Amino acid sequence: SIPPPKKKIRRWLARIAMITTVVAVVTVALHLWQERGLGQASAALDRGDVKYAHFLLERFLDRHPGHQRAMAMQAHTLVALGLPDEAIALFDQVGAADIEDVHAWARALMLKSQWSHALPLLNRVLEFDPDEPDALYEAAACQVRLGQFAEALVYAEKLAENPQQAARGYVFVGT
Repeated sequence: SIPPPKKKIRRWLARIAMITTVVAVVTVALHLWQERGLGQASAALDRGDVKYAHFLLERFLDRHPGHQRAMAMQAHTLVALGLPDEAIALFDQVGAADIEDVHAWARALMLKSQWSHALPLLNRVLEFDPDEPDALYEAAACQVRLGQFAEALVYAEKLAENPQQAARGYVFVGT
């Protein structure tokens, strides 16, 4: 048998490379198109427009049920809307992908007065960022509710060291 000409092989390789490239570009574009609702919801959350973010996420999850990041974002909106039961259920289902998720989960638990469950999550937030003022304040609040006043005082004093949070910290120190 006679081997095919090199020119013919190159032509076929070029066609295969072009088809592969087109398929890859279309796949990426389709993925970005599908995820744009998630980006819009994230932008709405960043602006503080929680109700609109909740609406966009509901719509997104109708089309993409079980999407992990969308469900976690929806849990954030539910915490902000004051619906901790639904938020906790979502976090129990999808877990926490990042430190913001952990913090939102702790806030949901605090809304339910589940201080002993919220405190370990807040401690994880503080392991990541020991100077996070909201987490310091919330951890101190949890410890006060649990009767752990000496531990609460440590967090309150750390909060008072932050010039922008000094007033909040000193109120807790005084308490």
